[in-house]
Amino acid sequence: IKKMRLLLSGIVVLASIYYFSKKSKNKKAISLLSNGGVVKFIQIKHNLCRIECDIRNITTGLHGLHVHECGNITEGCGSTCAHYNPDGKTHGGPFGTERHRGDLGNIEADEQGICYQAIHANINVDEIIGRGLVLHEDEDDLGQGSNEESLKTGNAGDRIACGVIGIMND
Repeated sequence: IKKMRLLLSGIVVLASIYYFSKKSKNKKAISLLSNGGVVKFIQIKHNLCRIECDIRNITTGLHGLHVHECGNITEGCGSTCAHYNPDGKTHGGPFGTERHRGDLGNIEADEQGICYQAIHANINVDEIIGRGLVLHEDEDDLGQGSNEESLKTGNAGDRIACGVIGIMND
């Protein structure tokens, strides 16, 4: 009975999140990463989001950024499951038809380890609420690498920070 109540509570929370995200005119989402970084998603039009990153204390260079299937971070970034991929496609870049829906491309940290940048991707705020957001250690090769892992993860390396994507008020 206790497990059933917990399951029903979770369903109610997710249904509420979904309902309220549908009603919003200017749909926005936010994720506070485990390293203190903040990533905001602003819906520009259907299937196009502006993604604003304010992330610090990461290594200089490019880092893959992906929406993962699950917003479960109870066991760290490893429990966020695989890249969000409802269409069963191979890994790719932030635009196009042959890509995981959660493939957001790369962000870039400067020499001080700061990424204050906006990128864009074909994704909708409604579909990512409650999912995990993961920042990877390495550059995402956007599925253009010469090995099988490229088509799964873009060879983006270890998960160095993560968070859950939630509804952002105006």
